[in-house]
Amino acid sequence: MGLKASNTCEMTFGDQHPAKGWLIGDKHDGIRQMFRIIEFARMMVGTKAIAALSTGYLNALEYAKERVQGTDLSQFMDKTAPKVTITHHPDVRRSLMTQKAYAEGMRSLVLYTASVQDAIQEKEAAGEDAKALHGLNDLLLPIVKGYGSEKSYEQLAQSLQTFGGSGYLQEYPIEQYIRDAKIDTLYEGTTAIQGQDFFFRKIVRDQGASLNTLSEEIKKFLAGAQGNDELSGALDSLAKAAVDLEAIVGTMITDLTATGEDVKNIYKVGLNTTRLLLASGDVVVGYLLLRGAAVAAEKLPTASAKDAAFYRGKIAAAKFFAANILPGVGAERALAESVDNSLMELDEAAF
Repeated sequence: MGLKASNTCEMTFGDQHPAKGWLIGDKHDGIRQMFRIIEFARMMVGTKAIAALSTGYLNALEYAKERVQGTDLSQFMDKTAPKVTITHHPDVRRSLMTQKAYAEGMRSLVLYTASVQDAIQEKEAAGEDAKALHGLNDLLLPIVKGYGSEKSYEQLAQSLQTFGGSGYLQEYPIEQYIRDAKIDTLYEGTTAIQGQDFFFRKIVRDQGASLNTLSEEIKKFLAGAQGNDELSGALDSLAKAAVDLEAIVGTMITDLTATGEDVKNIYKVGLNTTRLLLASGDVVVGYLLLRGAAVAAEKLPTASAKDAAFYRGKIAAAKFFAANILPGVGAERALAESVDNSLMELDEAAF
């Protein structure tokens, strides 16, 4: 190896001595090793993206609590009304709660996936079969990476919006968070690749076993939480979203099967893979938020004043997500079921 001195540093392998390589593992094992590394990397990238949103939201919240602008909307006709912090404004609250719900829900997604990985190690250390857990982990990883990175980037834009024009200033960190976070939707497999991997490798090749495991877990939670009056409406929203998600999968399986008659039906599947990935993320995050809210509801009656605010926030975030985000899964179902090949038949010149 030689180094050349110039305005830039250049490294040249084999310049002075023959370059050598060492085989890591067995021959013809490289692809399997690469995918194993990618699986770890996807967990890391998703976690990094979600962490960026978490701090973005906390920065936006702190700013919103201090930024005084305008009067309370209910006093807009009163010229003498005092100015208030922007946390008093409805749309700012809507944006902040959306950020909070996604940040906390996706943080739960990371911890949930990590708990599955811990369970795998425990079973394997005990010499027990962990195939089902491996399948569930494989199913969750594209959601952590693909959904986690897309929604984090999307919601970081809302964090910047909270700052107004000040969000572009380097005095605040949000503008850097957004620039740095975009890469998370790209490397270790773009979101489009995550969507294809999720459907073809994690659902179809698995014959839906892992998806059914997750679906049964959600149904079991819903059945056990039915007596919770505080969350009843939100639980109904989750139940409906879960049914809509199953319908999207069913539509895509039908289109995949139809490729035996016309191979171009595969295009319909491809037009829905990212839609399925993001809808799945919404359902899983909705489930995890509500699972946390159910615990919070149990703890709230005996909580200290400090903890009570925390628990109320958990309940509020879950209910907000169920009311404002989960209905979108039904809309995605309608879109998935209406997909045809007109877009694929369009002449390229039309673009």
